Amino acid sequence: RPTLPYIASLVETAAEMGFSSLLTATNFHAEHEAWTASIATLARTQGAGLLIAVRPGMFHPALFAKMVATAANLFPGRVRINVVTGSNPAENAMYGDMESHAERYARTREFIAIMRELWLGEPVDHDSPLYPFRGAIVNPVPPEPVPIYLGGHSDDAQRIAAELADVYLVWGDTLDGIRTRLTTMRGHE
Repeated sequence: RPTLPYIASLVETAAEMGFSSLLTATNFHAEHEAWTASIATLARTQGAGLLIAVRPGMFHPALFAKMVATAANLFPGRVRINVVTGSNPAENAMYGDMESHAERYARTREFIAIMRELWLGEPVDHDSPLYPFRGAIVNPVPPEPVPIYLGGHSDDAQRIAAELADVYLVWGDTLDGIRTRLTTMRGHE
């Protein structure tokens, strides 16, 4: 079972092997919720960082921007964020996420844009049907930019990744499959 000592040992071993970070899972069937387990692991380790998976439909972006800034200040250079727009419809439904593909990607775009704006450290007002708020501020801001990862096969995913992500995340595939995905991704740059 993934106890905290066991998870921490994986992070330390990965660091010894030269890895800079490990990806966490965010799905209904994972034994632990990703954010809580990740922060506990970072507090217990000194080695590799974590690429923490988050679903925009589960957090308000102003609150999550503050959570990430806090983690980035407590664990400098060890926090990266993998924005997970969705999975299969049945799994999305387990989280109460009944949005269509297009609606989920519109929400993802807005979620990332809001976080990036708040990490500048100035008060932000935001008017939208999804995330209306007034005067939100993140202070202290992350001490260095927090890398945002985004994957996905669709045109929406690639367009948003090109616009707002630092890293386009590609899952394992054949070399030809990866070449094709990267070629279409470059078309969005």
